[in-house]
Amino acid sequence: LQKGEIERGLGFVALAIHHRDEVALACRENAARFSANRQLPQALALYRHVQTLDPQADTCVAIARLETALGHEEAAVSAYREAIALSPQHFHALLELAQRLEGKAVVEAIALYEKLIELYPQVAYPYRRLAALLGKQPENEKRIGELQRQAEELEKQAEAQKEMPQASSPFPRMPGIPGIPGIPGGVH
Repeated sequence: LQKGEIERGLGFVALAIHHRDEVALACRENAARFSANRQLPQALALYRHVQTLDPQADTCVAIARLETALGHEEAAVSAYREAIALSPQHFHALLELAQRLEGKAVVEAIALYEKLIELYPQVAYPYRRLAALLGKQPENEKRIGELQRQAEELEKQAEAQKEMPQASSPFPRMPGIPGIPGIPGGVH
């Protein structure tokens, strides 16, 4: 290949990538609108299409939340696992998968909460959930007390930070799906 052919080829590749990114962005925006309007199957189809164009953990979490809202628990768990495969430290994927597994796969849920505590030691909720899951086993009494004390301390710190101007979150915000019970950002 000659220099001009290589440059032209690279230009076509750049154009294709730009076009793919524009299509993915438009699909994400439309999927969010469908979600907001409670057109969940349409939103799910668009998010799945986006995932083929531009795989991202946040898109997997959106898919998982929609699958949950549609009553497709196995598909939701699979989507959370895909999100974690793409981004092993994704807070919402780890947390929401742990929540889904609490009643079905307690050992895995415990491992996920332990990972959350390791990655995000400043967040109280995983300590509380882990203490609750371990509470079903009497041999864990000492550890449960430690987890509860740590959660209380973190909650006090969080309360104190609320009074401080411009307190920031230790993990990225992830929009929920408005109007869907049990999903962050939804109806509770």
